Amino acid sequence: MWTKEKIADTFLEIVKELTEAAFDKDPLLRQEKLLGPGVGLKARDLVVLLKRTEDTFGVSVPDDFICDGNFDTYDHILGQLFQLLVK
Repeated sequence: MWTKEKIADTFLEIVKELTEAAFDKDPLLRQEKLLGPGVGLKARDLVVLLKRTEDTFGVSVPDDFICDGNFDTYDHILGQLFQLLVK
């Protein structure tokens, strides 16, 4: 069973594999666009992030969440994981 703390810790580790951005040290960075200059991911990195997130947590991120442009910040993705995993 996933707790919010475990989800947050695990997601942070996934993101750390893809970027040097210090999400754990700078909370404002969590609201920055992942493709923006503050974080600097490439579009292909978002695909990798999606795959690793889904595989690690055993979930499928809803298509509408992605298509509506919400798979764009650390906080948005983490919030979606909370909705999918914490009952």
